[in-house]
Amino acid sequence: MIRTFAGHTDFAQSVAWGRDGQTVVSSSGYDYDIKVWRPSDGALLAAYDSETGWGQRPKLPVALSIDGSRLGYGRNDATVEMSAFAFPPAALLKIDKNVPAGVVHISWTGGIAPYTLKRALDAQFTTGVVTLVNAGSGTSYDDPVLNDGVDYYYRLE
Repeated sequence: MIRTFAGHTDFAQSVAWGRDGQTVVSSSGYDYDIKVWRPSDGALLAAYDSETGWGQRPKLPVALSIDGSRLGYGRNDATVEMSAFAFPPAALLKIDKNVPAGVVHISWTGGIAPYTLKRALDAQFTTGVVTLVNAGSGTSYDDPVLNDGVDYYYRLE
């Protein structure tokens, strides 16, 4: 098991992954909730409970459109609801070496601010994890580690 998402009062009936792998949507007709999670740390990003279900044996299946822009869910009264999905694809990182300055220049586009940029010594982010930008609104960072002879991994959350 990698992560447990605790938050539904009963049990989750449906789960859908966002196209970019950075969001998970779960639903439960018994607590009439749709929840949006960030898989990297299990953070609850949003919860919806308007017009999401009712009845003796409520069901609440969820799905995301192929392009990730729409959220759909079905209700017990045979209604299918469709709405804009407010979580765009994750930010894309661009990494450049600035040799004269001795920095690794990291920039990003997309995603939703605030941004948290982390650096680690391994791709799984279990060793030497350092937070470089903590909940910032900027879209770039110069990391002064270019000439230290170590290979680093970067992740934006």
